[in-house]
Amino acid sequence: MEIYTKKMVKQVKIIEKLLNMLETDLNALSKPENLDNIEELAVRVNKITTLLKNTLDLEKGGDIAKNLLHLYNHVQYASIRAHDHKDFTAISSAHKIIKEINEGWTKLAKEAAA
Repeated sequence: MEIYTKKMVKQVKIIEKLLNMLETDLNALSKPENLDNIEELAVRVNKITTLLKNTLDLEKGGDIAKNLLHLYNHVQYASIRAHDHKDFTAISSAHKIIKEINEGWTKLAKEAAA
């Protein structure tokens, strides 16, 4: 049984909220009817992924942190391609990545709250 401090629980919940927002924005970005909001969505996706990247401890986090960094970089690449070139081919994979990461964080948040 893991023991989580209040600070750890708060951090997990913050990251979970950011991932939820990111997943929602990527879903919206994948829909052609949202082209009018593409700049706003792409900027928000990049800000959120930058925040998430800044939470990574690449020294202590080992391969998991490095892999998350690469995944977050892919998400940023996908949103930039969508915004700058109207190329949405990578958005579905970015959305899938964040959805899977989000599911893991949701489990962790529930475990930490218990």
